[in-house]
Amino acid sequence: SASMDNTAKLFDIPVQKCRVTLRAHADSVNALRFLPYSNVLGTCSADKSVVLWDVRTGLPGQTLIGHTNAINSLNYNAIGSTVVSCDAYGVVKVWDLRQATELASYDFEPHPANHVSYDLSGCCLAVASNDGRVKMLEVETGKVTELQGHGDGVTAAEFVENGEKLVTVSADSTIKVWS
Repeated sequence: SASMDNTAKLFDIPVQKCRVTLRAHADSVNALRFLPYSNVLGTCSADKSVVLWDVRTGLPGQTLIGHTNAINSLNYNAIGSTVVSCDAYGVVKVWDLRQATELASYDFEPHPANHVSYDLSGCCLAVASNDGRVKMLEVETGKVTELQGHGDGVTAAEFVENGEKLVTVSADSTIKVWS
């Protein structure tokens, strides 16, 4: 779980017990996500950092610094070579996990980017924006198209069914499926 007390906690669900508390952030932990097929957990925070943890030891590994505002979401490409993060000013950053370096930065200001998701190919990002739109970003070219249809801020966007569809959730109390 991600928490306002600046920690993330890993729970053992069958016994309903917290097994580990992860401490490295200086502000609220806003989101977390496991790197597929690994023991790495990424957390992002209002302290403007992404921390990659080894959950076997409970110790922080890499820390990615570069955002200038609170980070709202993070996600990985399917092969686990990059992590993407988005912040409260609409900035999206793509990071190389092996080098712990920033590969690209995209600015969707002035509206916050609430959530970001890779498609299965890793070529496209869906950015859930507080302006009620979903920005579809082609990673290689930087080309952006927009999906419009929500009446309020989009809070989440996830690719499903092998990347053939995109599900979005909005503060307008709707869920949309895009194909």
